[in-house]
Amino acid sequence: MMNDPEYIVTDEMGDIVTAAKAALNATTIEFPVLNYQYGFIEELNETLAQYESDPSKFNKKFPLIWLAEPFTIVRGLPNLFGKTKPDIFIINATEKTWKAAERMENNYKPILFPIYRQLLVEIVKSLAFSHQSVESISHTLTKGYYWGEAQKAVLNDAVDCLKLGSVELPIHNNQNCTLLKSF
Repeated sequence: MMNDPEYIVTDEMGDIVTAAKAALNATTIEFPVLNYQYGFIEELNETLAQYESDPSKFNKKFPLIWLAEPFTIVRGLPNLFGKTKPDIFIINATEKTWKAAERMENNYKPILFPIYRQLLVEIVKSLAFSHQSVESISHTLTKGYYWGEAQKAVLNDAVDCLKLGSVELPIHNNQNCTLLKSF
């Protein structure tokens, strides 16, 4: 198999989201859905619109982890295949009329923050990325109440989000990190 880091990052993030959902469901928190998408914002909006029109997928939109494209992989680093700093969004449906305090109590504390914490734990556990601890994952964290700017929503849905900006992901120098998990 070719050493394609873009596949490693997008595929590995899917595995991380699956592991985060399983870990969250093993606790007192029940997440029947933890959707994972990657790509461009227009594509995400299109995919969510398709979910909206499909009765079998309607209730599977949120919460959602989105790996924003494009992201760059820096090559030529010693002992690494490369390093990337993508933006990752944790998104959940909201009510347009909620105030900040209601969003915090109804969305951020019970849903978005637990997913955020578990996502970081699973990144550390991943064989694809080189992190020693949750604290070693360099990133910014931004709350997006009713995500948008100038009173214009980013997505067609009313959502709150956590943006993990420039998440530093050093990629191990393996042919395909996902294959290593089966041994």
